[in-house]
Amino acid sequence: MKILDENLFQCFKELIAAKTGLHINMQDKEKIRKHILRRMKLLHGDETHAMRLYKSIDTPEDYLQLLKKNTNDTQTEWQQFIVLLATGETHFFRDKGQFSIIRNYILPEVMERRKASRSLRIWSAGCSTGEEAYSLAIIVGELMPDYHNWEMHIIGTDINKQAIEKAERGIYSPWSFRTVDPTVQNRYFSRINNEWELDEKIRRMVKFRTGNLIEDVYPDYETDIYDMDIILCRNVFIYFDSNKVSSVLEKMKNTLSGEGYLITGHTELQSQNLNGLRTRVFPESVAYQKSSPVIFQVEEEYEEVEKNKNSKCIREKNPKSKVQNLNLSMEEAKGFFYNGAHDLAIEILERVVRDNPRYFDAYYLMARAYANLGKYEMANINCRKSIEIDPCAANPYYLMAHIAEAQGDEEEAKNLLKKAIYLAPTFIAAYLELGSLYERGHDDNRARKMRTAAMELLNTLPTDKAIEPYKETTAGELLKYTKKMLDI
Repeated sequence: MKILDENLFQCFKELIAAKTGLHINMQDKEKIRKHILRRMKLLHGDETHAMRLYKSIDTPEDYLQLLKKNTNDTQTEWQQFIVLLATGETHFFRDKGQFSIIRNYILPEVMERRKASRSLRIWSAGCSTGEEAYSLAIIVGELMPDYHNWEMHIIGTDINKQAIEKAERGIYSPWSFRTVDPTVQNRYFSRINNEWELDEKIRRMVKFRTGNLIEDVYPDYETDIYDMDIILCRNVFIYFDSNKVSSVLEKMKNTLSGEGYLITGHTELQSQNLNGLRTRVFPESVAYQKSSPVIFQVEEEYEEVEKNKNSKCIREKNPKSKVQNLNLSMEEAKGFFYNGAHDLAIEILERVVRDNPRYFDAYYLMARAYANLGKYEMANINCRKSIEIDPCAANPYYLMAHIAEAQGDEEEAKNLLKKAIYLAPTFIAAYLELGSLYERGHDDNRARKMRTAAMELLNTLPTDKAIEPYKETTAGELLKYTKKMLDI
């Protein structure tokens, strides 16, 4: 098999992303080449499967064309290929902090809210081999001794069919219990040779099925994935680009019940539009709770101006009114922006910059709106315009770094974050983002340096100080998470 050239690798990368959401980096090219070679060899060795597909799959181009087809046999092949791509790593009660808040805060709150209907709905999205979903079932069983009298839906989904089949068996190696109290292990599992089998009562509490977060429509009433009280989607978004994260996040918002909770990895929703979710900070971790969006309201002061000044001409002649109108336009644009109406925000901002061509804030907010819409070229254009107005501004470089990362150019993202840090040496978010990029590239030393720098900066701030752009997250909370990433 020939070496994958850059164009062919890009074709595979785009197809994999479109089908699964998985973001493949350039450094993964050799690994992908080996996966393709392995599948081609196996196809040639499998008379039944191969003959249905094409015996003449001799080149990577042939295999690419096979994956592009829309047939049952192609779907079967995708299931095999996905097994190689999605090697999920999990174990029981992974991330003790998050399971602690589920046990001590979230589940008791949900149970109280649902006691009249006596129903509970939990979805483990990207459940891998089932350890997470079963961990949830164990907690539910401990908190709710009469759970068998409730309408119980604990559902685990994963794109990897083989992982789902293992989850349904409920048999695990000792490695799955590496952070589990032995008393818990012995209470719910029976040893069979060198493996452990889950108690049947717990196993019956959970239903598993294959699911593709990118392609499937949610809420899904046929599979009971709707009106969920809790959705866990941890360590899944790290494999998606920003656009895919946004798409799946919107599906999950729509799949939550009125006050349902979404729990993700600690930094997986950075830079995402969290409209419709409010951040709930607990002692051990954070979660996102569905909430009604805040409806933008025009300030009362402006309403009074409108009542008392009927003449547009008079207002325009008054410099104070011009400033007031400009401020009101910006507030209106921000209202639309933070409520997810990015097109409307852009419409207002276009008028603002037409009349005020040197207005940094308008260009920068417009860049953010375009970025949230996935219109990266326009976002970059407006970032550059804002930089022309204020060459020392760090935020546009930070935003362009996110765009570069979303487009798969991690080296450019690193360079832009370094520029942001140069211009703003106390830019905590830039240090953390750069640390994550270094970690993804297996440069652990640089990753640790960036996170250490962020930690040192956080130590100088009041614990209740809000840290941009992490919305409601305070310095104290972010410090705790940073220390956790550093294993301090």
